[in-house]
Amino acid sequence: MVISTVQDVLNLLRDHPEVCEALSFEAFILFIRLLQSFRPVLHWHEKSWRTGPPPVLPDNILGFLAAALEVDTVTHPTILPTCWTAVASYVWETEIDIASLYSTETTELFLRYGRGYNITFLDRYPSQYTCDWDVCQRTHPQPQYLSLRPPIHCTRYTKEYGPLPMKTYWARCESCRSKYYPEYTVRPDEKQRVYPSGIPREIRVTEHIYVESSLCDLWTASMHCAWVSATNNCKIYNSLFPFIDDKDPAWAGFPKPTMDSSLVWGGFFMLALLREHDELGLDMLMPDEGSYNDRLDELLDWRNGRMVGTGQEEWSHYCDLCCERTRQADGTWKYMRVMVTDGVTVGRPCCDAHNCHNRLENTKERWCQKHKDEGLDKQCVVVNCRQLRDKGFQTCGQQDHRDLEHTGKEEHTAFFQLKQRLLAQGPGKSESGNSAPRARFGRRRTHNEQLAVPTCGVIVARATFNGAEALSATRQFLKAVYPTEASLPDVIFYDNACGLRRHLRTQRDHHFDRCIMPVDVFHMKTKHKPGNQLCETDCNAVNYPALYNAITKKWRFNSSAAEMVNAWFGEFQSIAREMRKERYEFFLDEMIKQRNHLTVKQLQAQRRKPGRLPKEELLAV
Repeated sequence: MVISTVQDVLNLLRDHPEVCEALSFEAFILFIRLLQSFRPVLHWHEKSWRTGPPPVLPDNILGFLAAALEVDTVTHPTILPTCWTAVASYVWETEIDIASLYSTETTELFLRYGRGYNITFLDRYPSQYTCDWDVCQRTHPQPQYLSLRPPIHCTRYTKEYGPLPMKTYWARCESCRSKYYPEYTVRPDEKQRVYPSGIPREIRVTEHIYVESSLCDLWTASMHCAWVSATNNCKIYNSLFPFIDDKDPAWAGFPKPTMDSSLVWGGFFMLALLREHDELGLDMLMPDEGSYNDRLDELLDWRNGRMVGTGQEEWSHYCDLCCERTRQADGTWKYMRVMVTDGVTVGRPCCDAHNCHNRLENTKERWCQKHKDEGLDKQCVVVNCRQLRDKGFQTCGQQDHRDLEHTGKEEHTAFFQLKQRLLAQGPGKSESGNSAPRARFGRRRTHNEQLAVPTCGVIVARATFNGAEALSATRQFLKAVYPTEASLPDVIFYDNACGLRRHLRTQRDHHFDRCIMPVDVFHMKTKHKPGNQLCETDCNAVNYPALYNAITKKWRFNSSAAEMVNAWFGEFQSIAREMRKERYEFFLDEMIKQRNHLTVKQLQAQRRKPGRLPKEELLAV
């Protein structure tokens, strides 16, 4: 049965004239919409009617409908059952988009009247009624109906209507003990949550919290477009919707509906992970036991590993702004690709041992477990001092080392800072020279993020350099990003290209022999002195006609693309500076991925013909 016109409604009610007398047209349409929101409830709670609509509605649903539609059940005691009889087949057979059931009117009705009838708006149920595990199906040829378990009281955060109370149900197969939740399935003895591929409308962030995917998308966009932190996203969300009193009867027994930053991060990470698995056509597997952070970190590590080197989806990007295409005599295309690499400081806490890549137990630690086991956390913090620190101090008992600690503490006081204004400027040089001891009292942070950027502004790779932007680290980074000769770009701009070229020759590394390695134009003018033969011959962009248009007297490619990207990327420092390693790397890679989507759209709008070269061919050895 289909209702698409007013005539369809009139035909439906032809045999029930009393409905027309008791309900207005608007009330009748609202009645149908409310019933459609109850379909999952009726399916699960009226088990004997799984093949068709139940003949009568439960008392609590009838009571709610009467209150919502303002129907006088004393004057019209049979009007709602009659309406149900008229539309039951339509409601039962018509598939409806859940999003169409949302409206300010319906949400307010459920908040106002639902609590009195133990009803909440669009409760969550498993998507199936029988066990679909192949092992169980082979053991039991007959369908094994799932047993519904008691509900969990949750809060649903929506993009348009604010926080809403809801109940979520899970079910169990009594034969094989598989557990079915609205979002995932847990097989017996596997201890793994299996999330099917696809992006759900709502994401379960914690046991009692759901967040709409569209809201998570909005948070992600605000982060990569405007550097809005999770804390500020919370403030924005909480300011958009009225404060909800804890004593509001509609919220009795439900989590307090106040957004906090942990929910924003949970929604951000879960949406990105689900999207990644969906793009790969994979089910997402998450441990079912352990703390949420540990379970999430395992998935973040998996994605971080995929992103190393060639993992970004735009890794093989080309367009008219970063690539010159020439058609060959045989009809094939020859590509001259141009990219820039540069470093930008963001920084996260890392182990105090120079260039140590081991993770910290938490961001307040100074040493990884390996170096703590070696006793380095008990040593004096003065550089190159191996003495043990005294109890209650960060330095050993040596007087000049202890003076550093006292001075460091004084420098943070207002009295010390104001006193310095009274002292004469430019104190004389100490008789002992400039060899005073140095100490590291604070935590060490990673040195920089190295980016590989085609001259159009797309970012194809990122890596964290822990100790320094060393030439050896840059060489390893570029070899990881372009591991085969076919994958190498023709031109690699680098602000220290002459040093990198010299380092490659010293290491007898011929991987980049066919690449032009000029210094980008800005740094060539400002940071490189004339007279360096290698710099002037091999690394001066003027020496390569392919990079310069002699007619227009303009550069063909924007060698400052990385500097422009750095201005955007560096703004994440305040957001990411206290993140753990797994979250830090995931967050930055996801920001790059989302920015690339936007950049490619802009290139398409500018008719720059963006595309991707076949990855398999570029990586073929």
